[in-house]
Amino acid sequence: MMTGCKLCNFYLDVTGSKKDNLPFMLHDFGYRGASSTESAKLCSSAHLLSFSGTDTLVPPNYYNTPEVEGFSVQATEHSVMTAQGPDGELDQAINVVQSAHDGILSVVIDSYDYKNFLKNACFDGYELNSEIKKFLNRAEGNKIVFRPDSGEPVSTTIDCLELIEEGFGTHFNDAGYKVFNANIGVLWGDGLNYHKIRDVLFGIKAHNWAAENILFGMGGGLHSNVTRDTQRTAFKCSAQYRNGKWFDIFKKPLDNSKKSKKGRFKLLADGQNFKTVPIDAPGEDVLKTVFKDGELLVDDNFNDIKARTLNYNLYPVK
Repeated sequence: MMTGCKLCNFYLDVTGSKKDNLPFMLHDFGYRGASSTESAKLCSSAHLLSFSGTDTLVPPNYYNTPEVEGFSVQATEHSVMTAQGPDGELDQAINVVQSAHDGILSVVIDSYDYKNFLKNACFDGYELNSEIKKFLNRAEGNKIVFRPDSGEPVSTTIDCLELIEEGFGTHFNDAGYKVFNANIGVLWGDGLNYHKIRDVLFGIKAHNWAAENILFGMGGGLHSNVTRDTQRTAFKCSAQYRNGKWFDIFKKPLDNSKKSKKGRFKLLADGQNFKTVPIDAPGEDVLKTVFKDGELLVDDNFNDIKARTLNYNLYPVK
């Protein structure tokens, strides 16, 4: 989640985008893909350290913060948009827009033909376009987000951006990237992982689009597709105390990439950079014991942890 936030922040920066959407650029759709309510609770808590948009409606009850803020929006999905069949899709969309409360409305557009849907939604002379304009003008902050949910992510996203541009128009920001004239966005939420999000952001930048035009939604992969191998993280024994003396312990297989550190260590901090050094090296060890012999020694609350996380999220992607 943290690397995802860094990635979004990076592309917002390089395309001169506003950052109002940053806390909502990766929405949590992962509850239905979770193995249990307990795992959904844990994973959604991790996501909420870096982002604020979630459909995992299970409030975390850890870390002394009973009310953790997570926000969702009005949104359709395919069972709604297909309820009247192909011939009734646009009537259904009109009804959804007319019935929507003020705020953000996300509309799935690929139940049948996303290009035809966007033509009706974005071009003058169509009833759906007229109703969308009424919704956007009804209250300050009202926004429509179009969600294509199938196809190749980069090319389909660019196709949608260009169709919306043809209907609603764009302007260039100070960095020379295109931004919609209307309060409209595109949400990609199908089959995402870090690399696909990166590809979409790189692709739209290459086609001169500002990153502020795009949002992402991620399902079960956001909760369960992260393992210790994601960052090649492992805990290995590095030292052993025997008969009053410390001995170095390490592994060094033929695959040199899997060798482990040996000796006793501490962790030094230099701003946002950390370095593992031998325990007798100068400098204060920033690692703190949290739990020992059945006693909780550090009892943080969720909001303090999130504040620390956000400080790291805003540093550049390396």
